[in-house]
Amino acid sequence: MPIVFNTGKATIPRIPSQVYSYTNMANVPVLEINKKKVVVNIQQRIGESWKYIENNCAKNKKCNDYFATLQRNQTLTDIMQKVTFTAHLLAPKKDHTDDELPLANSAGMDIGFCIFAFIDTEKGTENSKEELAATILHELAHYAGATTNARDTNALAAENSLIHCGLQRFFSEEHTG
Repeated sequence: MPIVFNTGKATIPRIPSQVYSYTNMANVPVLEINKKKVVVNIQQRIGESWKYIENNCAKNKKCNDYFATLQRNQTLTDIMQKVTFTAHLLAPKKDHTDDELPLANSAGMDIGFCIFAFIDTEKGTENSKEELAATILHELAHYAGATTNARDTNALAAENSLIHCGLQRFFSEEHTG
């Protein structure tokens, strides 16, 4: 199934965050990074990374075997064929900034993305489709049943999906829960 984009008509999930909320992707953001303007076509970027996951990760036996060990007992291929996900933008709530947001957050079949999920702030450029695919894959692992609790003994279950799915170069022990 595809990923669809909240352009203003999707239902916004309620999430228990005092820092951010989900919002629509109606606008193409223009950011200034290191005095350089960067235009981010969020929908295009997510679409390219989604295709990368479909064409690489979801065709990888080791990756599918790992996803099948998670709580839903479904392979990545099964999930991508049977579930329609909705992509949202994460927006900081009053008195908070984008710097405080996670790169992404999932709530069931809804995935919210912080603007920093799309850019490399050090280089002042967009990041690669593989790097964004790693962020998406991590969120898909949460849908598959990987814990969202950073204090759980298996707090790296979502991040470990990167190791099994060919995106290990983006793995970080800091991305727990």
